[in-house]
Amino acid sequence: MSHRPKILFFSEAVTLAHVSRPLMLMETLDPDRYDLHFACAFRYESYFNLKRSTYWPMESISYDAFISSMSGDKSAYDDEQVESYLAEEDALIREIQPDLIVNDARYTLCISAPSAGIPLVNINNSYWSPFRKNKGFPIPAYKRSALFQMFPPALAERLLPFELVKRTFPIMRPYYHWKFLAPFNRARLRRGLSPLRSIEAINTFGDWTLYCDVPALIPLNPLSATHRFLGPLLWSPPEAPPLPTMDRSKPILYISLGSSNDVPRCREIVADLAELDVQLLVATANRFSFPSSDRVHAAEFLPGVDASKAAALVVCSGGSTAAYQALSVGTPVLGLPSNTDQHLAMGGIERWGAGLSIRADQATPANVREAVKRILADPAFKQRAEALAQQFSGFDARKRFRAFMDEILPAPGGRAEPSSHLQTLPDRLRRRAERTPDRPAFWGLTARQRGEAPQTYGQVWDQVQRLAAALRERGVERGERVGFLAGVDPAWELLNLAVMLAGGRRGGVGPPRCARSSPERGPTERHQSLGRSK
Repeated sequence: MSHRPKILFFSEAVTLAHVSRPLMLMETLDPDRYDLHFACAFRYESYFNLKRSTYWPMESISYDAFISSMSGDKSAYDDEQVESYLAEEDALIREIQPDLIVNDARYTLCISAPSAGIPLVNINNSYWSPFRKNKGFPIPAYKRSALFQMFPPALAERLLPFELVKRTFPIMRPYYHWKFLAPFNRARLRRGLSPLRSIEAINTFGDWTLYCDVPALIPLNPLSATHRFLGPLLWSPPEAPPLPTMDRSKPILYISLGSSNDVPRCREIVADLAELDVQLLVATANRFSFPSSDRVHAAEFLPGVDASKAAALVVCSGGSTAAYQALSVGTPVLGLPSNTDQHLAMGGIERWGAGLSIRADQATPANVREAVKRILADPAFKQRAEALAQQFSGFDARKRFRAFMDEILPAPGGRAEPSSHLQTLPDRLRRRAERTPDRPAFWGLTARQRGEAPQTYGQVWDQVQRLAAALRERGVERGERVGFLAGVDPAWELLNLAVMLAGGRRGGVGPPRCARSSPERGPTERHQSLGRSK
């Protein structure tokens, strides 16, 4: 029997969504063909159905710590936490020796996977894409910040009103993102990896990035060949009870605020909606309790797609799990987002006209009730949601994922490797340096004349990374043309690779045929002869 490729799925269990997505994808694969492994915190173990795969428990921060990190507060991902994660990941990767890693929100895999030379697939949503046209970011859960919580709530509201936060956040956002990235970048530098420059880069880091939504929802610039759309992953807990029999003559509201529910007045909001002439289906996700009655059916979880299909409106946190379940069956959404992910998802839904959004920290029984009435009274919301449902129907995420795996692991026992046309030259150099760092790469004429040993792939990759870092420090931006003059020797190729790694493009200045590298000028001196052109 041929060797089955080993696929290691990682999940950062900060929310149930980040656990359910890799689980769903893993369950689409044939265990007779693949050796499947799932690594995740033992937090949502009741939803694991790992009959023919291996489970590995892993450390994971809490949802509250994760959201505090993203709000600009003291990051849960400090240097100690990052090193603790890396120690677990390194040990597991050594033990399993996977052919491919599939990741959902485990940020430290941007360090451990390339360090081990293992190809990495990243699962995320397109609103985190570096190709997103609208580069703006919503204001996160700022009331969780240390500054806001220094004061009593009433005083904090007066000293830090939302309008003030809205004006200052764009100024502070680069600092917050830098602060979040800093411990990961320090760890990358310690392992000889170049730092990541944006929050989008760490959210989509991988040899491939797969988006769990549809192109129509979030406007993007043209994608690279390694960024692809899977389609929405619609998940419901396997133990969810069937829907009860309800009075269909009245509108049904499905309320599902999810495992990341951060709505301060959620019980009051549900109680107020129960006073309307409607029926309520309420999924609490064990985040709050609410009694059932003749007009209210409450349970920890409900079959999300079925409940959305029965409902005239879905009230949720705005995240992709519940919101996409609603849109898949043409039901409009009222989102109450708190974290950045939920705000970004609802931004696309609102732009499409398929729902409305109220910040979780501003949601009251009165304004939620008015938003519900508005959506139920205006048929345009339903029409736009149905139009999105048509878009969703064209993307079978499970089928697309199986086809993707067939493409990158076509041979039994093979390790995933991007096709050459999907790799940049720096990508190919990095992979070669990771796998054969001591093999000769360059041996220029000057080095041979001096009797020097050839440069190895590891040495070349190190020089290219340092040169690329120097180019960035000098202000080279993505897409900018860089002209340089060097002799016809390895120094020219090092500069060429460094420009590409820095995101630039080589300009019109090339090595003249009569040029010669002077033995008296070392590579550092030659590399300083840089020019920029736009």
